[in-house]
Amino acid sequence: MTPAGTRFDELLRPDRVGPRIAAATGVLAWTDFTAELIAGGKSNLTFTLTSTDGELILRRPPTGKLLPSAHDMAREARIQTGLTGTGVPVATILLTEPSGADLGVPYYVMEKVVGHVVRDTLPRGTPPPTPTSQHGHSEIVFSGVRVPAENLLGGVGDGFAIAQARLGPGRIHHAMRAIGMAERALALMVDRAKSRTAFGKLLSEQGVVQAHIANSRIEIDQARLQVLHCAWMIDDHGAKDARFEISAIKVIAPQVACTVIDRAIEIFGAARISDDVPLASFYAWARALRIVDGPDAVHRRTIAKGELRRTPPFVG
Repeated sequence: MTPAGTRFDELLRPDRVGPRIAAATGVLAWTDFTAELIAGGKSNLTFTLTSTDGELILRRPPTGKLLPSAHDMAREARIQTGLTGTGVPVATILLTEPSGADLGVPYYVMEKVVGHVVRDTLPRGTPPPTPTSQHGHSEIVFSGVRVPAENLLGGVGDGFAIAQARLGPGRIHHAMRAIGMAERALALMVDRAKSRTAFGKLLSEQGVVQAHIANSRIEIDQARLQVLHCAWMIDDHGAKDARFEISAIKVIAPQVACTVIDRAIEIFGAARISDDVPLASFYAWARALRIVDGPDAVHRRTIAKGELRRTPPFVG
């Protein structure tokens, strides 16, 4: 470490370093500069050098023992030099002196640039990524658009019917994604339960957690088989004749996903609201699936109407 009270001119030797910087930058003003130690360094010393031309940064080792945790300055300089011009935001190194001829130790000088601090993001409210950002949906505004009659697809006013023809098979994809999210949430739940201890024993040994895991497996498999049956109906009878089965899986798959993901969230505790695990975004997307392509209530109405039409009255 550098002894307290050491003069900066002893550490930096402006009479030697100044001309070297002036030669490297082509700016004579650097023959005369002031220096300020940047606080917070753990071992190697970092100075802000100021002249009438602006500010630069100089890095050098301390005068005393170098801590084992100190960065290898020669490696720093090599990496920064190699990254210059690649688009990676690093300061450009203007001067390196590995021999120690000026200060008795190696040093290098680089540009002073604005730093960018990158931290893990804790989402507020509905966590990112949102369903629209995941799948690239956008709001499109048609202003002053005229469509020639010869470019019309189908008849006037038939757009909803065309959309429904696409949405029927598309809903089974939503259901499959929901099953996948539920399966992933269960895997995370099990992993957490087997590694987290509370009240003196693993979560996996707690009765309520075991019930969460068991119920999740039962419900996921029930929903998966219902989706498989719906897929068979579409393959064998077409989407129109499978409309009730499509509505059924559109209701049950996201509902099961929400339930299983919510159980996993409970088991993860506070970690559930961070991006360290995908549960928050899973839940936001699964809940959104209960609205997109028709909310649950609309699909339940479709199922009920079909059941009321095709189920004969009970005759005792």
